[in-house]
Amino acid sequence: MPFTRRALKRAREAEEAAGEAAGGGGAPSTATGASSDSPPEDMEPNSRPDKKDPHQRRDLRGIIPVLNCEWLGCDFTTKSMEKFIKHVDKHVPISPDPGNTYERCRWADCTFRVLDERMIRRHVLYHAYHCRLMAFGAEILKRSGIRRCTLDSSERHLLPDLPDPFVCYWQDCTAEFDDPQTFFWHVTYHVKCHYQGEKLDGSRPAKCLWLDCTAAHRSYYRLRDHMRVHTREKPMACPTCGIVFANTAKFEDHNLRQTSFEDLRYQCSHCLKLFATVRILRDHIRYHINKYRCQLCTMTVPSMNALRVHMLYKHTDERNFSCPKCSQTCKTSNDLEVHLRAHNMWERNERLPCPHEGCRFAFLTEERLKRHYNKIHSGQPRSYYFCHLCDTRYLAAVNLGVHFKRAHNLRVPDGHTRFKYRRGADGHYRLETLRYESLEVAELAEAAAAPEPQPAPQPAATTPMMDVLALSCEDGDVPDTINADDGRELHLPEEVRRALATGRRVLVCVQGDQVQLLANVDAMNELGDPDDPDALMMVVDGQAVAVGPAPDAE
Repeated sequence: MPFTRRALKRAREAEEAAGEAAGGGGAPSTATGASSDSPPEDMEPNSRPDKKDPHQRRDLRGIIPVLNCEWLGCDFTTKSMEKFIKHVDKHVPISPDPGNTYERCRWADCTFRVLDERMIRRHVLYHAYHCRLMAFGAEILKRSGIRRCTLDSSERHLLPDLPDPFVCYWQDCTAEFDDPQTFFWHVTYHVKCHYQGEKLDGSRPAKCLWLDCTAAHRSYYRLRDHMRVHTREKPMACPTCGIVFANTAKFEDHNLRQTSFEDLRYQCSHCLKLFATVRILRDHIRYHINKYRCQLCTMTVPSMNALRVHMLYKHTDERNFSCPKCSQTCKTSNDLEVHLRAHNMWERNERLPCPHEGCRFAFLTEERLKRHYNKIHSGQPRSYYFCHLCDTRYLAAVNLGVHFKRAHNLRVPDGHTRFKYRRGADGHYRLETLRYESLEVAELAEAAAAPEPQPAPQPAATTPMMDVLALSCEDGDVPDTINADDGRELHLPEEVRRALATGRRVLVCVQGDQVQLLANVDAMNELGDPDDPDALMMVVDGQAVAVGPAPDAE
């Protein structure tokens, strides 16, 4: 049945009536109970987003997954998402365990515990939504024939924390939901009410009415896909490890990355890593290209998230996460979680033992255990850090960094905290001397490095050009002044006139109106050859000429 105007009118009237009943005008009421997390009753059956749609995602079209409730002791099965949500919602509230005040989720392989009843309800309903995504993922794997994920399946039901409800920020709507699937239906319903059936083109695009969003698209279906940017909706998840994905390509790449070593046929020329497909290699190469530049230093990074991490650790001193057991403060919740994990293991006197037979080493963190195992027990040849300038080698990167600073006067690039190394084909590490940047970032870097334009200098007083002239007086009558080629009248000083009175050729320096005696040359000597190195070369009228042999130095 098509989405008719009558259905749209009934749906809008139902929303207005619900808003008036809650005293909120035309805005939908805030959902706090089970009934508010169900789709609008007046919505036509074929207008619901999860039904068959000719414009549905091509990779999910025609898939009607079987939904199995994995609550402990429950074997409910259905193909209807609405029935599945109502069934899972019946498992809430949960009776606390004897002697405990918290409520624990009893979904398979889930260890979530919380004191807030609404938060545990939100968590359980997210299990229902996540179960649907994994069912879609399983059907996609059957269609494509790709090898399944090989990660640990015991963590597939570990969900993210959901401290706050799902809030709709569409125009004039502030509805809250505990069920994510109903929240996604609700947002899609908003889009349908505004644009379904209307003729849209470039002159009248479909505008997103989400709070502070100015996006516009040529069709209703593109706008519907755009809403996933605001709702964080994902259409599928891995049925083995539970990771959610935005599209089929990313889901297939997730499985292909876990193939055996023999199937990795494509190698990155920069870091020598191997990949199963060309698409995965192409996506990997993008991470070698820096597309963002820090405004406070010359650091360039490949992603916006890397830029945020750089700003957090390099240019801010904020440490908002404090350890409740010591004075340590951290910049992120993940850093605090790692720190607290080490606290707990230390208090319980627990260590991570080395799995190698006969090795008694134990560690507080998995990173140190992995480093120890790779260095001692992996059986691989030992990797060294080589200096690319003098072939000096070190076992630790920090020692090579000290060598660079002391022996070769190198410094760490601006924005970095240490030198970066790259592993070569021989298994050893050397300094990474190349940095790939996008054209836009390179242009920004060049503009920042270019000197600031200086104001044009004011024309200064022109310095008179200095000439060297050869003078002689054959008749013995020495004049007081002479006329230069440019018409200037030059006054001869007394010492120049006395030298001319002897009959010798005189070399004088003329600068402006000043005439100064340089040397006396025998009047009978002819000018020497310009190619003769012993000839006296002078600048006469701006040209180098030989005016005679060089006088002997006394």
